[in-house]
Amino acid sequence: MANATSHTYTMKDLKEAWALIQHASHITLLTHNDPDADGMSACAALSHVFENIGKKIETIYPNQPEFPTERQARTILINKHVQKPDLIIIVDTARFERAYFPQEFSSIPLINIDHHTSNNIKGLFNFVNPDAASACEELFVILHAWNEPLVDLYVAQSLLCGTLYDSQVFQTSSTTDRTLAVALELMHRGANLFEIKNELLSSKNPQIIALWSKILATVTLSPSKTAAWVLIRQSDMKELGAKPSSLVGINNFLGQICGIDVTAIFYETETGEIKVSLRSKITDVNALAQRFGGGGHKYAAGVRLEKPFDTVVAEVTKLLK
Repeated sequence: MANATSHTYTMKDLKEAWALIQHASHITLLTHNDPDADGMSACAALSHVFENIGKKIETIYPNQPEFPTERQARTILINKHVQKPDLIIIVDTARFERAYFPQEFSSIPLINIDHHTSNNIKGLFNFVNPDAASACEELFVILHAWNEPLVDLYVAQSLLCGTLYDSQVFQTSSTTDRTLAVALELMHRGANLFEIKNELLSSKNPQIIALWSKILATVTLSPSKTAAWVLIRQSDMKELGAKPSSLVGINNFLGQICGIDVTAIFYETETGEIKVSLRSKITDVNALAQRFGGGGHKYAAGVRLEKPFDTVVAEVTKLLK
């Protein structure tokens, strides 16, 4: 298995963090708002591991997931907590603002597990590796170092789900030989790649073809023909009874246009916020996203803005042009 240490932490850090976990009795798990399959799967895996060693666990999402997967922690709370934790573990989250984190949590020891380049959370231990394709990839390496036998079938399935989701089934530029080695190890432990891939990518809504038709009709190319973007309005989603899961794969599809470097999806959420999903092959879209208060990875980043739809499109695409 790949070396458990990275350029951001050491084996000593891992051992000290595991000792902290063993002494904790109540552990709270956190992930970011609009939880995705990477964050949810990481919480599911950790919840399972810690409950198996006798810990009291609760997992907190800031809001309901846009599309929940089968990989979920047993006890999930939305934007509230019940227990008083003596340890907090936050996963797949770059900034405190994206998580449920009341003031009373600030004095509790925190372990930070992530893979975002833009991560600025400072915990007691920070296991942040921007070279990992997903938080679940990094979490497997960490769990393997902490207590390898605890990575059972359930944990393997959960971690493979998160790895497949964030790497878009090994299609992102962040996919490395380490990503594939982790996936292979998870499969050796019983995780079924084919079934989990179908779970993530197969739409249960037959209207997905009609939705994609509407979306692709909005494709716009920049004057340089190096950027492409689409517009997704909530009215179209509601008209067709579509869920956000129906949008998986659109950025990849746009990226197949010859000569395209940057792709963007402008999505109007149910709350009226505009979510911008950026992908690229060469350009640092994390730097672009940070100009609007967002962030992520060099080749995959996002922004959420409370502005009129057309205003957001104009401001962001101005930089793409």
